[in-house]
Amino acid sequence: MEERRIGVVLGHLLGKGEGVISQWTAGGHGKGMEKATLSSHVLDTASGSPAKGLPLELCVQGEDGEWVSVERAITNDDGRAKLPAMPKGSILRVRFETETYFQQNGVEKYFYPYADIVFVLRDAKHHHIPLLLSPFGYSTYRGS
Repeated sequence: MEERRIGVVLGHLLGKGEGVISQWTAGGHGKGMEKATLSSHVLDTASGSPAKGLPLELCVQGEDGEWVSVERAITNDDGRAKLPAMPKGSILRVRFETETYFQQNGVEKYFYPYADIVFVLRDAKHHHIPLLLSPFGYSTYRGS
């Protein structure tokens, strides 16, 4: 079911209709499409610990520039979240809901209500999207 939803979204966004849907869902969920696996890890640098329970959302950008939600997740006890594999060439955004995390952890003063990381899948290798987070700053890089 989830694979079909991703196929429908991709078909709509890429203007390829049912062709993308059938490629995505038939015989191994996207057979013939090169895909990159995705993961994320959030570390709270102010507390020196993983950011447990931080909501995040993976979106894909369509040809019209609009963002479409693909998956929502919440970081586990180790601050990690696994995201679905996506086709090579996709422009993706991971939105980290930092305000929710700070409020859940009693942090009253913070600057960023969310952090958006936008990137392009230029190859079908694994892409790890880490976020180093504090109430008044954040940093990221291409992880492995």
